[in-house]
Amino acid sequence: MKLKLKDVQSNPFRDLKGNPLIEAKIEELVNSIEVSGYWDNCVATKREGKYCIAYGHHRIEAAKRAGMTEADFIIKDLDDAMLIKVM
Repeated sequence: MKLKLKDVQSNPFRDLKGNPLIEAKIEELVNSIEVSGYWDNCVATKREGKYCIAYGHHRIEAAKRAGMTEADFIIKDLDDAMLIKVM
């Protein structure tokens, strides 16, 4: 399913303050996206009417920095326990 990147929220169980995104990893992914395109392997779930990603925080940030505004996501019905496990 194609979603606007600005509307996709992070996994609510991912502590981005205690475990921030790694700039070097984002830069590598931006370069990869520019060379081989975006690989749409991120999983999202719908929670309270909005989509959040299960994992792939670096990939989503890299896609935004590469100028993408939307991407395809695999949508799965994930409960809180599974969001924690797959993260």
